[in-house]
Amino acid sequence: MSREQWSKILTAAEIAAYHAETAKLDSAFAKRDCAFYQSRTIEQLRAFTAGAWEANDATGYQLARSYLALKGGA
Repeated sequence: MSREQWSKILTAAEIAAYHAETAKLDSAFAKRDCAFYQSRTIEQLRAFTAGAWEANDATGYQLARSYLALKGGA
């Protein structure tokens, strides 16, 4: 885990690259994970961001914040 995950907001291209890398390990999971984040509301993404922070989940925090920013909620 890098410190950057706690502060960097990913672009749409970086999110796509993350899901592509994840798909190399488990394509079904990557597809579900992508669909999950894309289908969340701004309020849900805010809640996931807070929950990931509390759980010390850097990847979840970065993804939730990045999707939140893409939806205009950041």
